[in-house]
Amino acid sequence: MTLGTVLYTLCRKVKPDVVIETGVASGVSSSYILCGLHENNNGVLYSIDLSWREGQSGWLVPDYLRYRWQLIMGRSSDKLPPLLGGLKTIDIFLHDSEHTYQNMLFEYQAAWTHLRPGGLLLSHNIDTNNAFPDFCESVGLKGHVLDNLGGLLKN
Repeated sequence: MTLGTVLYTLCRKVKPDVVIETGVASGVSSSYILCGLHENNNGVLYSIDLSWREGQSGWLVPDYLRYRWQLIMGRSSDKLPPLLGGLKTIDIFLHDSEHTYQNMLFEYQAAWTHLRPGGLLLSHNIDTNNAFPDFCESVGLKGHVLDNLGGLLKN
């Protein structure tokens, strides 16, 4: 099962109101998430990206899906805290930006405090360092892994 298929399926199943992703690049994952939201007729995707290529972040996202999308340009360390502060809760968080231990842990911790009970924290490329298992241990929960995608369900 591809990352896109997993994201689409989770969005269809969870029926989220608010999804946040960090890291957009061409927008493949964003498109799958947005397709799920579109078919649910509900939800907004907030994406934070550090200018993948000048003016090209999310270029693959189809126009008909963009009405549910807010693209925020900048570093997640700068943009994520004020975004989270302006939202009541989030339903799904996906990390797929800078895969350093420090950045991954920062994003997990920031998102976790705003994630609703039953919400999902997802992280791509968890095989790059130990941030995901360390975070799971710090919150006392067992993470789930599919290929290099980690998932954690908040109780």
